[in-house]
Amino acid sequence: MKKVVIIPGGFHPFHAGHYELYKSATKAFPDADIFVAATNDTSERPFSFATKELLARLAGVPQGKFVQVKSPFSADEITNKYDPSDTILIWLKSEKNAKGGTDPEGPFPAEIDPNTGKLPLVTRGPNKGKTVSDRLKYYKGNENKLQPMARHSYLAYMPTVEFGPGITSGSQIRKLWPQLNDKQKLGLVISLYPDTKNNLELAKKVSNIFDKVINISPALKENKNTILDYINEI
Repeated sequence: MKKVVIIPGGFHPFHAGHYELYKSATKAFPDADIFVAATNDTSERPFSFATKELLARLAGVPQGKFVQVKSPFSADEITNKYDPSDTILIWLKSEKNAKGGTDPEGPFPAEIDPNTGKLPLVTRGPNKGKTVSDRLKYYKGNENKLQPMARHSYLAYMPTVEFGPGITSGSQIRKLWPQLNDKQKLGLVISLYPDTKNNLELAKKVSNIFDKVINISPALKENKNTILDYINEI
């Protein structure tokens, strides 16, 4: 069967830690088609899909592997291109997003109730009283027993990678950025996107993008072309 690995997330912004997750996926699943799934939703966080895609390319994600979707954890725009009866689907996230991680982020697979030995029942809504779905399962490396996505999909985790001054998340970057001076901003950009280390002008352009997006004013937010101009120049 074909195998597809999807890394879903917000990526505000996409950074070196995300790329390390992508690289880990290529090593762990060398026979799979691997994608990163992100939305264009800027209602609560500032980075548009176009900006995130640019940053993903700078970090090292190949063109065509960073895909715009409506919902990262369904990613129909990706999965609809594959035969559900002949494709294994694996969702891949950072360990910090696991239930016991520092930043737990669902959905999580339903787990057997130790008291009954069965899956729990739905407690509310139209399916109340029915057994919860076991469609999503944890990936345990049992490759020969994996079923196609018509029956199940699987959730796998890879180690969280720190970069810069102990940063592991986009929210930390967004919080830290306004406190930095220009030199510190360039240093952070270079840690986020190592390819900019030998290209100071590119690092400055990325720093300018961060200034525009993270410190965005209401007037500038309405004029998205101002940000796109920076992107198109790179």
